[in-house]
Amino acid sequence: MEIFNHDDVNLVEILSGYFKDATLVPVLGAGFTVGEPSKGGQKVPNGEGFKKIMLSQLEKHGSGFSHQDIEKLSSEHFSEVADFYFDPGEMPEDVVTDTLRSHFYGVSLGSAKKSFLNEIEWKYIYTLNIDDAIESHSEFLPIYPYDDSLSDKSRHYKPVYKLHGDIYYELTHDKGRLVFRKASYLASIESNKRMLELLEEDMLAKNIIFLGCSLKDEDDIAYLVASREMEGKKETRRIVFSDKEPDIIEKKKLRRHGVNTIIIHEKGEFWQIYDLIDKAYKASADSDGEMKSYLLDLRVLGKDESSNKAHIISGVDNLGMAPSDNGEILPYYYGGRSKEREVLSLIKEGGIVVLSGGRVSGKTLMARSVANSIADKSVYYINTGTYLDTPYLHKLISKKNSVIVFDAKTLDYAMTEILRKNQASIIENSTSILVVLDSDDSLMVESLSNHKLNPPPVVELSGKLSKLETDAANKKLKEVRCPAFKLGRNILDNIFQAYSTLGQNNVVKRVPKTALLMKLLYVLGVTRRFDGDWVKYLNVSHGDVDALVESLSPYLGYEKTYASERSSHAGYKLISHSDAWLMAVILEIYRARGVSWCGETLFNLYVEVSKRDRRLAIELSKFDSLNSVFRGDRPGASELILGVYDRLEAIWGEEPEFFVQKAKAYYNMYRDEDVESVLGQRLSELEVAASWAEAEGDSNAERNIRHISVLVSLRRAYENKFRDFEYMADAVDKTALAIERESVNSRYVKQLADGKLRGSLYLKKLLDKLDAGSGFDMRVLSFKDKVGVIRGRVDL
Repeated sequence: MEIFNHDDVNLVEILSGYFKDATLVPVLGAGFTVGEPSKGGQKVPNGEGFKKIMLSQLEKHGSGFSHQDIEKLSSEHFSEVADFYFDPGEMPEDVVTDTLRSHFYGVSLGSAKKSFLNEIEWKYIYTLNIDDAIESHSEFLPIYPYDDSLSDKSRHYKPVYKLHGDIYYELTHDKGRLVFRKASYLASIESNKRMLELLEEDMLAKNIIFLGCSLKDEDDIAYLVASREMEGKKETRRIVFSDKEPDIIEKKKLRRHGVNTIIIHEKGEFWQIYDLIDKAYKASADSDGEMKSYLLDLRVLGKDESSNKAHIISGVDNLGMAPSDNGEILPYYYGGRSKEREVLSLIKEGGIVVLSGGRVSGKTLMARSVANSIADKSVYYINTGTYLDTPYLHKLISKKNSVIVFDAKTLDYAMTEILRKNQASIIENSTSILVVLDSDDSLMVESLSNHKLNPPPVVELSGKLSKLETDAANKKLKEVRCPAFKLGRNILDNIFQAYSTLGQNNVVKRVPKTALLMKLLYVLGVTRRFDGDWVKYLNVSHGDVDALVESLSPYLGYEKTYASERSSHAGYKLISHSDAWLMAVILEIYRARGVSWCGETLFNLYVEVSKRDRRLAIELSKFDSLNSVFRGDRPGASELILGVYDRLEAIWGEEPEFFVQKAKAYYNMYRDEDVESVLGQRLSELEVAASWAEAEGDSNAERNIRHISVLVSLRRAYENKFRDFEYMADAVDKTALAIERESVNSRYVKQLADGKLRGSLYLKKLLDKLDAGSGFDMRVLSFKDKVGVIRGRVDL
């Protein structure tokens, strides 16, 4: 029998070798959970402690036990006391059940023990405990005894083999199956044969660590040893931990259970056990072949035109989807970011560094560039889409003299806590960790902080390139014949615009062409945001919107609203990260679904929104809003927009401002042969609307009506080729009135004078016609003064 002190340097090497070979198997006993609290307010007892509880209750509730009987029974083994306690003829069953529940159900574990279960890669675990601590704090699934059909395949599903039974089973079944009694130990040798055979195979072929096991009264394990003469198996170890070297009798008892190795720790310092196992597991990383697959293997593209164009196309096609073939590629056109030097400097200091930025802000390319520039350390790069098991993460961060990069969406909160807890050892190992986070992952930064006043350094990356960065990128883009980026645009917008310029449209064509998406995108196109409160306007659930946004990420995404913004009860808003994408998708839906469907969808949107937010509904229905989204020069756009206004009159026909917007639409878009007549109808509607505005004291509406009336009247005269004097006179009257009502510095008059309105052309043609006379000489004199007013303010 070999005996080691816990700090023996050879131990780490021995145990790490077992971890490398995956031949170390834990058997956990009462000492693993002893003293831990349960839901019942009690603490988990060890074997001796539960023996005292059984004796006390036998004296209080048992069938005819005297104090002398209990004293005599106290000298017996645990299993013999249990024979009386679990005998329904000796103890009330409800007392036994309540005692089991209060001591063994809903057990909590301390951090060191949770780390032992979750941060070390155990394929499976055996336990002599009946409590639920292991399965409650890990992914291990409980396997109960007494199942003769138990398969070897169970080892592949992270089982915890509960050799002596399970508290949950006891509480939910009429017939108890705990292996506590002397008779049950003996019975389990046959009835629990299959699970014991699995343990027997492991004791013969693998290395066992008995943790928290006294091994004084485990007849089933002793039977396995005796039946297979494991004492002679020197090539594998059966290890126990103790706070002192056992005497000759104790050694013989341990040998009876197959133990051939004892590790001594200081009395009461149980952390030394977990620390030793943790060190050994981390040391096993040095020769882990799989870990080499995470070494940085970056492909830097040269000046090849086709590969760089393919990178742009593939990158956009796969945004928001599963990782593409663009993994660990640095394109030639990447011109560098000004923040790279700062990140490199922080990495050299050691510890954890955070690189934060919005979606598609260039974080990944910058992280790859930074990683590629590190020559004096091993660099491990965890790509987006890679989800490491907790034990493997634990092993990875134990690497020495390394830089480990975790790209966006590779860590969760539990994993960042592991990084935080291990910061000291990371620095001690001369290792640095670069964590790439989306800017909305601020809580992840907090979970990386040892203290709120001492967070890890965070480098924020803008979603827009600076002038120097844009110039550097454009120089390289030009060399590989790719479209240039525009200064001031965000990166996603520039990339999508380049993608479109290269003739690609897969991203746009695969969007769902639904009414919900059309409504969301139209609101975003007009207001540049969609408040969380507005979801209820559309008669859909937040889940429907969330699912749609998730499917279209990163083009669509959520942002929180700030105190300076218009009040929003939801506290968040939906935004588009690319105007180019948004407009392209609206056009694609418009083309695919047609004018009639789009008109119906917009009309329904206005009706739904107007019931709850009339101001927003009016903003969405303005001509400038519709025209900016659907672009009036597109085929069918005029039919769509004019059709919307014709339908809206039924619900908004009492609003003076509605007729202003309708008139603007017809003024700008109507092209049919009856244009003169139709424009005349709009002028008649405006006169009625003006009377309403005057009666209501709405000066803004009155002013808007005057301005649009001028333009409509001028165009009517122009379309008539100035043949009808009444049209000309009406245009002069309305123009003069509008100008007289405006201040000297009026923006409207300036635009009319500077030729910035299409109406300026109509007005110039009208004035030229009046100057030429052509049969109107005498009648022109009737509004000579009004023409003078116009010429006095407008020099065309």
